[in-house]
Amino acid sequence: MIHEILPVGMLACNCSILGDEKTGEAVVIDPGDEIERVQEILSRHALQVRYIVATHAHIDHVGGIEKLKRTTGAAVLMH
Repeated sequence: MIHEILPVGMLACNCSILGDEKTGEAVVIDPGDEIERVQEILSRHALQVRYIVATHAHIDHVGGIEKLKRTTGAAVLMH
């Protein structure tokens, strides 16, 4: 399993990227900002995002969802 954590945005929200190295599928959790950095990690590991998960709706956790969804086509999940 691939597991990367990177603090993003002014509030340094921890964005997590979980990926399966066999299938190349990934989940991105709380992509609050700095989507270019997230995409660099996805590219480095040759991952395709299946799901974008927001643990809650504070801006530091959801600020980058729209941009990541546009570029990946992944489904967005939130409670």
